[in-house]
Amino acid sequence: CAGLGRKAVGAIEFDGASGAVTVSDDAAIQNIFDDGGTIECWFNARTDGENNGGILVSKRFPGTDGYRLQVKSESGGMVAVNIDIDFDVTDAQAATEVEVATNTLQHVVLTFTASSGETPIIYIAGTAATLASSQAASGTRLTDAGNDLLIGDRTDDALSFDGFIDEVRIYKGRILSAAEVAEHYNGIFNDETDLAGYWPLNEGASSLARDASVNLNHGTLSGNAAFVGAASAAQGPKDSNYADGSKLAGGARDTSVYA
Repeated sequence: CAGLGRKAVGAIEFDGASGAVTVSDDAAIQNIFDDGGTIECWFNARTDGENNGGILVSKRFPGTDGYRLQVKSESGGMVAVNIDIDFDVTDAQAATEVEVATNTLQHVVLTFTASSGETPIIYIAGTAATLASSQAASGTRLTDAGNDLLIGDRTDDALSFDGFIDEVRIYKGRILSAAEVAEHYNGIFNDETDLAGYWPLNEGASSLARDASVNLNHGTLSGNAAFVGAASAAQGPKDSNYADGSKLAGGARDTSVYA
């Protein structure tokens, strides 16, 4: 499928103007960084998106607290990846150099522990990225409870991603090691402990983005967000936990969704 890159089996396309995947707030995905947390996804950005700040994953919106992982600062066919996590004194922040190529499939992992003095780590293509800027957290983490989780935009539809997003994973209470990040980049998943949410985003044609974790927090597509590519019985190495369209990660098939 054009635009997806080497994992051409399905993703969600965003047009940089309108659209998101909305996952209703749930305790399983609240304040994921409290004991260490990880966000991971694949993306292919055409540009840096709406208002030069296209959202990858967000649980922070105007007037609320939480976090925002996004691409920014497009220049010369490159973007930066930026994270901002709210604290009551000084937010935790990190931004890569403007060296992440557009129109290219990219793998990003963010790890962070919500403690004063901690700084987020961003991995690109399985390797810790060089940061253009960073700021350690100070004070107390501000809660994101009550905020929905959005993929590809935020609730006011002002930071729409422009490109493709795929394979979103969230771990609550677990920081992936550098070795594990490299394994995930190469499609190796030996330990899915503390997987709080996993949205393969490869349904093909649906308004539902299925959560293949045990928590079953399925998302809903809105606006111009649309699946591209088609689900199949052989999704490739990064889809090994979801190969037959069933919820294999963590137990029984969710027949209300997958029947």
